[in-house]
Amino acid sequence: MTGPGPGKIPIRGLVNLVMDGEVVKLEPCDLYIHVKGYSRARVTHVDIESPKLNIRGYSEGIYAYVHGLTKGFKLILKKPLRINDKYVKEIIVKWDGPKILEVGKSSIAYIGFKDGGIYIGFKKYVIRKLEDFSKGMGVTPK
Repeated sequence: MTGPGPGKIPIRGLVNLVMDGEVVKLEPCDLYIHVKGYSRARVTHVDIESPKLNIRGYSEGIYAYVHGLTKGFKLILKKPLRINDKYVKEIIVKWDGPKILEVGKSSIAYIGFKDGGIYIGFKKYVIRKLEDFSKGMGVTPK
């Protein structure tokens, strides 16, 4: 896990994984909006960091459908993600961060892997919402 750093805005929230039909709370877990131009970020994205997300064996990321929730978003993975001996089909993020999509609206996201976590890349219009939020928090994209 890379943890806090310049340009990484911590967001309170919780993450649930839907693993083999069972909803599992991801603990411990840190959520960040990682802003472009800080700590090696080339594009603004969302980091989910947890020692339980130290995923190996994937040479490339995976795509997911992202759906807006009242407070957060849900990712439905196009291909299940294997963690230990279970398969994750959905990631549900409930947070105090910005509303990236209205309830009932959907988009596409890219999930990439890093040591101790994942990062989520979004389409430009979602990135704009994340960056507007970051500017309000005093972190301007570079």
